[in-house]
This record gives sequence, structure tokens and C-alpha cells, in this order.
Amino acid sequence: MLLRQAHFTTITVVCIPIIFAIFVFVSYFHDGTLNVIPSHLSLRPSHDEKPASQNDPSHSTSAPSTNATPAEKPHTNIENEEEPPQNVNSPAAPSTPSTIDQKVFPQNDWLPARPIDPSCAHLPDLSKVLLIIKTGASETYDRLPTQFMTMARCLPDFLVFSDMEESIMGYRVYDILGDTLKEVKDGNSDFNLWRRQQECLVDQKSCQKWSNVGTEAWNLDKYKNVRQSDVTYTMRPHYDWYIHIDADTYIHWPNMIDMLKPFDPKKDYFFGSFEPSQYGDFNHGGSGYILSQSAMQKFHANSSVEHFDHEARNICCGDMLMTIAVRENIGLANTNMFPTINGRKPFTLPFGPRQWCQPIATLHKLNSEEVGSIWQYEQERFVNATDGKPAPLLIKDLYYKYFAPRLTDKLEDWDNMYDDYLNNVWYYIDYDDKSKDWEHFHDQKYVWHRRKPKDHKHDEEKNAHKSFENCKKACDVVDECLQFRWQDDACAMSKNFRLGNPMEHKDGKERWTSGWAVKKIEKWIADQGECQVKFPEA
Repeated sequence: MLLRQAHFTTITVVCIPIIFAIFVFVSYFHDGTLNVIPSHLSLRPSHDEKPASQNDPSHSTSAPSTNATPAEKPHTNIENEEEPPQNVNSPAAPSTPSTIDQKVFPQNDWLPARPIDPSCAHLPDLSKVLLIIKTGASETYDRLPTQFMTMARCLPDFLVFSDMEESIMGYRVYDILGDTLKEVKDGNSDFNLWRRQQECLVDQKSCQKWSNVGTEAWNLDKYKNVRQSDVTYTMRPHYDWYIHIDADTYIHWPNMIDMLKPFDPKKDYFFGSFEPSQYGDFNHGGSGYILSQSAMQKFHANSSVEHFDHEARNICCGDMLMTIAVRENIGLANTNMFPTINGRKPFTLPFGPRQWCQPIATLHKLNSEEVGSIWQYEQERFVNATDGKPAPLLIKDLYYKYFAPRLTDKLEDWDNMYDDYLNNVWYYIDYDDKSKDWEHFHDQKYVWHRRKPKDHKHDEEKNAHKSFENCKKACDVVDECLQFRWQDDACAMSKNFRLGNPMEHKDGKERWTSGWAVKKIEKWIADQGECQVKFPEA
């Protein structure tokens, strides 16, 4: 018995190292597509992995520098499956899978290893677009975890820039303001929040709870856009498209990729959704804006981030400044891709002629609950698709999912006009009522867009401002009115229809009451017929 045990022990000691050596040898030289060792744990780099440059900011412990040399050769078209050319003067692009049929996305210094689950199966190839998320430390834990679990979960690579260095769920968040010029930061109250965040010894909410964080974060945010675009190309110079969003923006990836397919990334493009300003129409950051490989390369090569560090002090918004910087640095005008690139969300989308049959690629101002709901809706559409691929998501689909089940004729303590487009809304007020100081009223839209008596076509319009019931009667006879709202002796009407937002309860005339012309809405929808899907053109 003892001899048998000794014999077994001898075999075990001799054979196990031999078996392990054979396993390592086969794993090291095996070139097949089925590799049982995840690439981030492999004894050698995968065949398409590039060595990390010592100058790669993604491998440093501080915020990335803006002084790297731009890439010499841009990547090819989004449909091209060729390997991006390497450039010894630029930080290496990360190893990214070209399809989503691998077991995991490899771990690296900025993203954790992540399993590729079935929820990604319906998505197109995302390996040639880079998502850049802009956020702030005051909101990172409120917004980013949900994004990581939903909209960003299927991305091989993406970057997150903020106003403080953090690691959230293993994802690296870069402080993009660390390299802002010292003379811009010193004595500048816009950076008070940034300074306090660096000094905070515990969680940020505890440190900032006595401060007006909302206003301070807004003032700080405008310094990020130009600088993060420049740094992004230093870190990731080989992508076809660079998609910039805020942390409360959601991207429907199938429509985003379909929108970009007709365009050559080797040409200059700066896509977005226009917002008017004194400097001209700019690409709204919350809706998302997109630069092609060629545009990003030129913007980086002609970088003047220090100049725009100074300019940010004199302007309201970073997205406005970014549009100015692109125009001034490389002479590229922005292109409006509205409403596919969109700054609204399902509950505030004004449905109507401008927003119905069009595909939707971005939504904005979503909280985590709404992000989770949209993502779940995407999964339902994928599961229910008869051919395994859902039809393009249209704006009207969001109506049927989110608004139609809630459509009613009246809601109290409710505002269905919030932030609607001005040319779609008009107001009835008694401008001659001396008890109202209309010229200094809290909302000047009431005055600017009032429908004057000489423009009234129906008797009911004369008394529309007197009560909710009078407002409703006027809407019933005004053909273009699809919804209305009464509050504080003012009747508002719109040719769009949307759900809107709840309002704080108030008594008497101060109470917000909203109504919908349900039958007219249903007739308008029926008259639209089947949609012809068409993406915006440059």
C-alpha cells in the first residue's frame, strides 16, 4: 500500500509540471480564433495589440498632457476593417475587438475587464467610434454607474473626463482641468469648486453640501470642452468618429452608426444639434456632437487650448466655445443633424411635424431611472424583432411607449409647455390689465409671443386668458392647437404635444393646469400614415 502511494506521488510530481508546460506552450503559440485565455491575462499580447507608449496619458497617474504630437495618418472609413496604422510619434491606440463575439473586453488602465453579454448582440460594430463623456465630480456617482451598465456597456473603449480624478466601478475618470493654465485658475471664482474637490477628505456630497454646487459646476464646466477634445486625440488618434456627450445623454447606437455610415471620416465633419446664440448657431453639448477623424486630427494639429482657457472666462458655455474653436482653428462650420441628434427626452419631446418620423440617436437630460428605462425598452425591441434586428427607432416610437399610455385631457399641478420651441407656442394674456406688470413678468415669452386681439380668428380667443375652461374652449376652435396650459391669467397653446413635468402645488390662479386636445392629437397621428425613414443629410 505504501509503495502504491509512493508510486502515485512520484507520477503526480513528475506529470503535473509537464502537463502545465504543454498547456503554456500551446497557449503561447496558438493562433486560432478560440482562445481560452482572456487577452488581458495572456502570456503574450494578442496579434492585434499595440505596445503601450511610455508617453500614453492613459497609463499615467495624473491628468493627460495636451502637448503630444498629433497622429500623421488618420484611420480609414467606418466600414473599413483594416488595422489602424501605427504612428511611433503618437500614443498607441488601445487593443479593441472588431466584433462583439469575444468573451470579454480586455482590462486596461482605464477600463475594467467586462463580459460581453447577450444584450450587445443586436448592436452594430462599435470599434471605430470613440465615446467621450463629459461630467463633473458633483454628479459622477449619480449618473455614471447607470451609463456603465447600460448605454456604455457594449463599447470596447470610451473616455470619461471630469473636474476631478476618480475611479468609479473600475472605470478611470480623468481630471481634464488639472492642466488648465495657472493664470486662468488663480483668483478665478469659477474654479472654487474644483479647488474644494481636491481638498475634500471624504465623499464629495459631504464636502459640498453647504455650497451652491449646481451653479458652481455650471461655471466650471465651460473650461472642459475644448481641452478634452484636444487631449482625446492625443490619447486615441485612430478612431473614425469622436462622439462627445454629457453624462445625462443617452445614445441609441444602431441609429447613430446608421447616421454616420454615408459619411467619409477622412473628410471634415462637425455634426450636432443647433442652438442659437449671439455667436451663431452652436452644437449643443447635451445633445451630443461628433467630429470626424480628419476634423479631430486638424483640430489637434492646430490646437490653441491655452487661448481658449482664457476665452472661457468670457462666455457662458463650453459647447458654444467648442463650436467657435472649431470654426476659428480649422475653418470648419458645424452641421445640424436635428432631430436625430436631440436634446430632449421622451417625457419632454414635443411631438409634431418636426419630430415624428425621424430616427432618434441621442436623448438628453435623463436621470438614471430614465436611462435604465430606455435601455430596457431597447432590449424589448430586440427580443420582439421578428428577424432578429429591430427597425430603426423613430421619434414616434417614443410617443407610443412613453406618452400614449398616459395621454389624458387634463392634469393639475402640471406643465406640458416646459422648454417648448418658441415658434410652436403662443400666449393669450390681457396686456391691458394694469394689475399685471407684463413688461417685467417672470417669463417674457408671454409678452414676446402673445397673440394680439387683431390676430384673433374666433370669439373664444378673446377670453382664453380668464380660466382653464376658457383656455380649453379656445383650443377646441383653434385648429392648430393640440395642447394648452393655464396659469396666472395666461393661456398658452402649442401645435406640438408632449407630456411635460409635474409642478409644485399652488393655490388659486398660481396653480399650473395642463390640457390636451386628445381627439385632435389622435386624428393628427392617423393622418401621418406610415413613416418613410430618412436620416438627416449634411
